[in-house]
Amino acid sequence: MRTVDGSILREAARPLTAPLYLIEFQAVSVTYRWSTRGDVEWMGWDWTPTGVVVESLRTIAGGAQEGTLSLPNTDNSMSALALAGEFTDRPVRIWATDAGALFAANAPRVFDGVAGNADVASARVRIALSSAGQARAAAPRIYFDQVCNHIPPGGKVVVWGSERYELGRRYG
Repeated sequence: MRTVDGSILREAARPLTAPLYLIEFQAVSVTYRWSTRGDVEWMGWDWTPTGVVVESLRTIAGGAQEGTLSLPNTDNSMSALALAGEFTDRPVRIWATDAGALFAANAPRVFDGVAGNADVASARVRIALSSAGQARAAAPRIYFDQVCNHIPPGGKVVVWGSERYELGRRYG
């Protein structure tokens, strides 16, 4: 059970609350820190508003988590990063609180996992989120570099150790 201090209780009792998500996305080249409400300084970091939206964040059977992160794609920069693999299988952490009661103790981490597939559209890039263990168990990704980008012509001799193999034509 979690106990909260008076500031969060006061904010929750107000007629209008201001939910705030802080998203830390560790991409391949840089760590992004985004806020869903204005510029925020928290835990020694600056969190910038980018129009990011946290969608359908939930806990499923077995305690695994899943959700979606929706990023604006106004200048196509997010789609370029997504298509280049900048976000796939990268760590994501999300904290949630009220914007009026942002203190270190008042922002519990509500998600700790990895980014998955990206759905790229002209207006927004939607990135699937899942628990790290769930993602590894479901579909490990293995990448191969230049597996077969050149097929030698018939008649070519390939030397393998002390053996020599002459490639023949398949038809003809």
